Amino acid sequence: MIYNKLIERIVLPIGDSIMNTDFMSELRRWRHIQYIEADELNKLQQHNLALLLKYASDQIPFYKNLQTTSCEDSVIWLRSFPIMYKNLIRNYLDDLIEGDRNKLVCEKSSGSSGIQGEVYMTRKEQYDAIAAQTHLWEWSGYRLGDSMLQLGMTTNRSGIKKWKDYLLSVNYQQAFNINARRRQRHYNHSKENHQLFLVDMHLVYIATPYSQSRKALMIYHSSPLFHGEIKCFLITEV
Repeated sequence: MIYNKLIERIVLPIGDSIMNTDFMSELRRWRHIQYIEADELNKLQQHNLALLLKYASDQIPFYKNLQTTSCEDSVIWLRSFPIMYKNLIRNYLDDLIEGDRNKLVCEKSSGSSGIQGEVYMTRKEQYDAIAAQTHLWEWSGYRLGDSMLQLGMTTNRSGIKKWKDYLLSVNYQQAFNINARRRQRHYNHSKENHQLFLVDMHLVYIATPYSQSRKALMIYHSSPLFHGEIKCFLITEV
């Protein structure tokens, strides 16, 4: 618990100052939003959606060319925007970005669907998204600094990410390279640390107390296709 507080109150604020990001303030904002009353939350959603649609219509070439008509009800206004499939995004990528994309951070999907997706954002926007994701993990009991096994496409981590992994107790492994021997080693590690959170690249979000009992498992997933391999990895019901 002391280490968790050290990470949250000292280490990460220093990192925000050095990187010119707002991770901790954004995380605190999400922690506040979760307790907002339903009516107030709905108004906030409508307001933020309206700001997003106005920005896209005024600043992003692709959406400017659509010449959509604004509406007081932002949900109705949203219906005049097209559904963005990966092929469409790839064909109009330059028109979907404001400014020089060489100065932006590029995040790519795994390409497991057959088409690799790309998203461009500022460094601040990247850490704002990470703050929102981290808050979802907190719903399962995760705290900054808790042991975490993270699965992804590649273990070629940048210097900043390696430092992040070290400070936040993250064990980063390649998702498609987890065999029975490695699975057992991670399970032994979880027993030593009493708790290990798992985050997998296939999932919208997984964060679970991977404890000795291995009974509690919380999953937010867009598809049940990977439940079998998760069940095999954790040696428990999903």
